[in-house]
Amino acid sequence: PVVPGSRSDDGLLTYALDAQGPHAVYRLQRGETLYTHVVLRFTGLLSGKDVNDAARRFAARSRITDVTNIAVGTAVRIPLPDLVPVYLPAGHPRRVAWQQEQAETTRLARREKRQGLDELATP
Repeated sequence: PVVPGSRSDDGLLTYALDAQGPHAVYRLQRGETLYTHVVLRFTGLLSGKDVNDAARRFAARSRITDVTNIAVGTAVRIPLPDLVPVYLPAGHPRRVAWQQEQAETTRLARREKRQGLDELATP
């Protein structure tokens, strides 16, 4: 569930709703680009084609007409389905599932580490 006006844990994103659905808003800072500082950071996409496609979609949704000349402070709208889980709003089902996976991975890694130490201690 998106609470309009709520912010991501790190405060970089604000969540909002519009006619196209829930999205995050990032305000471009001085020296930042749509490709590197928005698409790569918040989506995890890496292939050139995927990054370019996402940048075009985000620009269109944000009414940015020239992706090479975006004013500082411009609000870039990022659809929630494009965000990596860590940037989704708290309580979002995909973020909750990701957090559970992270907790399980940490638990298994600790158990594996303990088992490895126990095996070293056995003659």
